[in-house]
Formats: sequence, structure tokens, C-alpha cells
Amino acid sequence: MKKLLYLSALCAFAFVSCKKEQDDTPDNQGQTLDYRSGALVSNEGAFGAGNASISWISTAASVNQLFENSNDLPLGDVLQSMAIHHDRAYAVLNGSQKVEVVNLKDFSAVGTITGCDYPRYFLGVDENKGYLSNGALSGEILVVNLNTLAIQSSIAVGGGPEKMVHNGSFVFVANSGGWGDDSSVSVIDPSTDEVLYTLNVGDRPTDLVVDANNDVWVMCSGATEYDENWQIVSETPSFVAHIAASGNEVLDLIQLGETGDHLKHIAINNLGNQLYFLLDGVRTMNTESATLNADALISGAANSIDVDPITGDIYLSTPPDYISNEQILIYSADGVFLRTVEVGIAPNGVVFYE
Repeated sequence: MKKLLYLSALCAFAFVSCKKEQDDTPDNQGQTLDYRSGALVSNEGAFGAGNASISWISTAASVNQLFENSNDLPLGDVLQSMAIHHDRAYAVLNGSQKVEVVNLKDFSAVGTITGCDYPRYFLGVDENKGYLSNGALSGEILVVNLNTLAIQSSIAVGGGPEKMVHNGSFVFVANSGGWGDDSSVSVIDPSTDEVLYTLNVGDRPTDLVVDANNDVWVMCSGATEYDENWQIVSETPSFVAHIAASGNEVLDLIQLGETGDHLKHIAINNLGNQLYFLLDGVRTMNTESATLNADALISGAANSIDVDPITGDIYLSTPPDYISNEQILIYSADGVFLRTVEVGIAPNGVVFYE
């Protein structure tokens, strides 16, 4: 985890975020909030401190410490990611080696998925089944029974599996290497839980999205080799890989930035035809031309980028110091600043639902 500079263009006005019992937004006074629509922010917290948290954002309100307020329990250590599937939210806690499952209506705890030693990301597959990426070196996808929250089997994939996407036919897994190195994407048939294809892409794939044609775009951050004194010996550049919807072919591999930039995130607009990257601000690429725009849509540094699939609004998290609360900065699809929301410590992603 690297400390970055705060975004240079901060808010034009403050959008107050606070605990539920302290929420003074006019629409919320004296009312019980319903969390079945909006956006959830995963606040990683500081490693070993047990101060991970979840923030909720809607157009009219925001709430921090949502899990703690709703359950009178701490969430855990290092919130790696959040996922929404049907009427539940899944909070993947890397440090605590568990996944907390909550009811979206009131955010009450439903249960806990255990038996994972290095959980990273959750993906709901169907009504009864979910996938959980797991493993710091050799990796696996854990198959979870959503009725019992028990792990029922596992699927061997590449090293250090990270994010997954479902394009309607297959599940694609980015194998980053974890504590080692990998440069592959595993393609799984979710009806049989079998790996159909293993595709070679750029070094350390970490993030991926599905476009309007059901093709998959994979962010490959590039590898770094160190000597015994942790001095950099060599690096490879970042690439974005374009994979066909059929899952069996890499259509293109495009370098992004210079060697050493190590891009980590990719996002896509609500129309499924424009990609976003964090490279000297927010940079864009049309999926048809596959050419990175020279000028930044939004300037300044950010820790993560996510896009509301309904409105197309862009959500950026400010770079963390792992001590104090940070902000989510919200922009329109064309890069116009809209508002800022205070969230928890070290926000690393936003998930949307309605």
C-alpha cells in the first residue's frame, strides 16, 4: 500500500457524513434509513488495527460505521472489498480471514463465511452459489453455498487470484500472483465450476470489467523485481488486455503509461463503451478505438475509481494516510465535480445497487 498525494482539486462544498444516530440530514431526522439502494464504500482501515468500516452513500444522505451501528459489533481487520448480490452485501475481510454477510434492508448481520486464509473478492454467481477468490501464492476460487454460507468446494486457478467478473456466460478471474507473480486470466464455466481456458495477459492482472459487447478488459499492473535490500532491479509496464466474450482469445494487449507507473484499477462507463484508468489523473479510452486519450478527464491523484452503472457518475477515493478519515469525490461522466462525502479510513472501492 503506497501513500499518494491528496487530490489537488478538492470539494467545492462539504457533504456531511456521520454515524446513523448523528445523521442531521433533514430527510433523515427521526427516520429509519433503508439501505436497499445507494452505494457502499469499503474502508480498508489500517492493517492490524481492526478498524475497517463500511460507509453508505445515497443522493440525500450518508452514514459511516454502518456495520458497527447496525450490529453493535466491530467489522474486523482490513476490508479488502465489498460485493452486492440480490438482497445481501458481502464484506471480504482479508486480515480477519472471513466474509461478513448482511441484509441490505437494515444492514443486520446474516452470517459469516469462514475457512478462507487469504480472501480477496466475492462474486455472486446465481441464486444459490457464490465465488470467493483466495490465496496469496497458489490460488483458488472457493465455491460458497449462499443458503448455508458454507464453502462447498474449490477451483484451482492461477497465483494470487483477485477480482472476478461474470459476462453472462463465463467467470473471468484475474490472477495477480499475490506474493509472487502471475500473468494469467482463468476462465470458468459457472455451470460446472471448471476452468475452460487459461489466458496469458500482461504481468500481475488485478482488475477487470465487461463492456457492452460482453468482451472483458483486464488491467495488468506490471511486475517489479527487488534485490535483497528491497531495491528495484527491474520492472515491466502496465497493459490492458482485451479478451473476447467467448473467453478463449486475447484480442489485444495495449501498454498504458511508462514502465514503473503500475496502474491498478480499471472502470467502465454506464454505456459500456468507455474505459477509465488512474494515470496522471483519470484517463479514458474508447473501447472501439482502444486509444488512450492524451488529456486527463479529471486531474489529481486518487486511490480508487468506480462508476455508477445507472448515472455514469465517477467516484474517486482520496489517497489514504491509514490514520484519518478520507473522502469520496463524485464527478459527472464528463468530469464535472459534483460533491464530496467523508468516509472511513483508507477507502479502496465503491459498489452500487438499486
